[in-house]
Amino acid sequence: MHSYRYLRTFADEKLFHSPMNWKENAIKYLEDSLFPVPTELNEIDWKSGLSPKSDRLAQHLCAFSNQEGGGFLVFGVNNDATMFSVTKEQTDATVRTLGNIALNNLSHSI
Repeated sequence: MHSYRYLRTFADEKLFHSPMNWKENAIKYLEDSLFPVPTELNEIDWKSGLSPKSDRLAQHLCAFSNQEGGGFLVFGVNNDATMFSVTKEQTDATVRTLGNIALNNLSHSI
């Protein structure tokens, strides 16, 4: 199991002063990662889909929970920064899977 020092949530008092700011921050990080030169940032990880390796996804969740301000997994972006649509069903399945990974693969649930 992976462990983490502390959990920073999207409601982190220093970085996110209202419930809507996490969305604004996510969009800013995504734009910064895509323009002018596409590159992933410490705060954002592009995903074209879920890896079957739940341990690897648990490492991502653990890393983001240990990073001040957290981080974002962005589904619908390929490694070459091209984007594609994600359906509601895919989104629901992804959220369920990530929740199960956090619950079952981390020593403290996120």
